[in-house]
Amino acid sequence: SSDLVRLEIMLPCEEAAQLVMEGQADLIITPEDFQDPEQPSELLCEERQVVVAWKDNTAVAGQLSEADFQHLGHVAVHVGSNRVPSFADRQLERMGQQRRIDITCGCFTVLPWLICGTERLAVLHERLARQLLAQFPLVMHELPFAFPVMREMIQYHKAREADEGLRWLRNELKAEAARPLA
Repeated sequence: SSDLVRLEIMLPCEEAAQLVMEGQADLIITPEDFQDPEQPSELLCEERQVVVAWKDNTAVAGQLSEADFQHLGHVAVHVGSNRVPSFADRQLERMGQQRRIDITCGCFTVLPWLICGTERLAVLHERLARQLLAQFPLVMHELPFAFPVMREMIQYHKAREADEGLRWLRNELKAEAARPLA
């Protein structure tokens, strides 16, 4: 029963996989790139990446062009004390996509305060972007070039594979992730 469940949700950190290995965390949700190949994982969802801007940003007129993307300032997200680039930031680096990073922050939840009232942009996953748009004066743009989809994985320790409670939680997370985006 869900009445017997207590969740502790931690911010992303580079020690997350280690916490699972040590039994201090039941599971992690992480992009496929960051998972531990030694431990079982399953697909939670696939996420498109989008660009978010302040709704009154006049530097972006209508559709976001590649030139806009390259010359406007960006907010990058680098997680944890080792400043690991987010999935989108890592992919942009790999692609050699030129952009001007004005600010680097440690988590996605501070993005609205670093974008609203400015010409800055940020690249993030659509599911989170839609949540932010519901709360802040932001707009969402398509990336002006082809970009890979992020495969968000659930990973847990192989010793817990048959754990009924953990299986229940994994199924609940997958059911929630499968709901259509509003």
